[in-house]
Amino acid sequence: MSKKILKILIAIFIILIIVMSIFLVKSNLEDNKSIDKNNESFKGFTFKDVEKLNIGKYTINDFVEEDIICDEKCTYDSKEVTYTISDVQKLGRQNISVSITYEGNEYKKDFDVEIVDEMSPEIILSNEEVIIDEGGNFDPKSYITDIKDNYNSNLIDKVEIQSTVDNTKSGNYVVTYTVTDENGNKSTKMLNVIVNNSNNQSNSNITSNIQSNNNTNSNNTNSNNTNSNKSNTNTSNTNKSNSTKPKTTTTSNKSTTTTKSTGFRKDINSVKLNPLKTRYDKLDKQIEQIINKYTNSKMDNYEKLNKVYHYVIDTLSYGGGVIDLSSSDYKDISKAHHYYSSDVSYIYESLKALQTKKGVCNDYAALFMILSRRLGFESYAVGGKIKLSKGGQSGHMWVMIKAGNTYYIFDPEAEDEYGVRDHYFGKTTKERNVYTFNLNSSISSFHKFLDHPKIKTTLNITGAFNFTNTTNEYDDYDSRDKTFNVKVGDKINITTTINGTGSYTTWHSVEYSFWDSKNLKEAVKDSKVSSTYTFDKAGTITLYIEMRDSSAGVDSIYHITVNVTDK
Repeated sequence: MSKKILKILIAIFIILIIVMSIFLVKSNLEDNKSIDKNNESFKGFTFKDVEKLNIGKYTINDFVEEDIICDEKCTYDSKEVTYTISDVQKLGRQNISVSITYEGNEYKKDFDVEIVDEMSPEIILSNEEVIIDEGGNFDPKSYITDIKDNYNSNLIDKVEIQSTVDNTKSGNYVVTYTVTDENGNKSTKMLNVIVNNSNNQSNSNITSNIQSNNNTNSNNTNSNNTNSNKSNTNTSNTNKSNSTKPKTTTTSNKSTTTTKSTGFRKDINSVKLNPLKTRYDKLDKQIEQIINKYTNSKMDNYEKLNKVYHYVIDTLSYGGGVIDLSSSDYKDISKAHHYYSSDVSYIYESLKALQTKKGVCNDYAALFMILSRRLGFESYAVGGKIKLSKGGQSGHMWVMIKAGNTYYIFDPEAEDEYGVRDHYFGKTTKERNVYTFNLNSSISSFHKFLDHPKIKTTLNITGAFNFTNTTNEYDDYDSRDKTFNVKVGDKINITTTINGTGSYTTWHSVEYSFWDSKNLKEAVKDSKVSSTYTFDKAGTITLYIEMRDSSAGVDSIYHITVNVTDK
């Protein structure tokens, strides 16, 4: 055979191999539109090794490493993805089938997964803060909109409510809502309640503490006679839980000129600084960095205060504001020291604001209060009301600093909202008369980040059975292991005493079943409370006796089981 013929044959052989390879590849692609479920990946999707999932909360992204974006439809790499996941609505080890279709190809995989319920319910309140007038009606349960849970339904009736609200006395109060689902997942949320003195529209209750500046008219012409750049913003008569911030009647152009009365600057520069730390290292380190960056020893008091005031305004934007009592930060702060509950909130709100760069009026006020305290000023976060441009008032929080014999107003959140400069910086109540508040209440709610005293409580029960117990704790005390036997018609006398920081609330109640209970004493604000109870029917009941030091946020709780038999 000649070399020429051999070359031709080799060329033909190579061509045949290429043609056959193309045919085999094409056939293989056609066959692979349904891929064996043991194949671990397809079209770039890598399946996870899934061992445990929370019931009712799994999606396609629980099963694949890649991020599939799902809105109205799901896409990956800008191409549509469709999928199905078998419905599993019971706990325990389950088989879940997952099917994904992408660019005409389908992949199916089975997962052997432990289905659990480790998610806490979500308490949905209609408001985060409410304002009522003295003597007005207040029903804390009416603010519960919904309880969302991944497994249980109808949890609203299981919410435990602890309220410190005294609607006969003006002040700032807290309602605590707690709910636990049937698998032990617990969630807590707080409602801030301001009881306002309806007859106190001009701060008359603190006129002895607030003195007008002698130079209220100096240097204020521009700030009082010009319109705000944001004056056309639509606002509504709403509290801080809404995304729109309350617009006040005060307007001004943003200017680089500081509109100050000479009296304020003289007063503030005469203050002998007494720096105060929160003692919570995670926040104190950040506060120290801010102070060192924006102030120096060459500045006077006024300049230092103005610098940190504008740091808050320039750093934060409006948003967020929810206090998450289940967050790791809130729990860590609460455990770091035996803080009063209000001081825990100030620290948490400031830390959250620095982390998220967002906040509502509470967060602006808390951060500026802590910064000004670190500089050494006597500073207080003040809750109250602010007038709205369309009439009415809205809940609000700002800061007041004592300089000389005067408490001056500082409102960084309002400053940020209306695009003004120093319009709410160091103003007297006469200069900015849009606020209604009780300063004494705000001063008493701040405890300089000190430890609260131990809560000492005594429970004494006499009559059909006798039981006495005294606690002396920094933290919550909970007793659940006491059982007594009585007969129908037997009577007991219950007396509780509490010696804590001075803000007390006590409850005595009897529970026959989850749906059937009787209040013997509810939300009594006294250090010593007594009640009596006659056992009127047979069965097993629970005596619930709780003493709360609301300033410290500490409870002493007793759950006493009583077996009642017929005579």
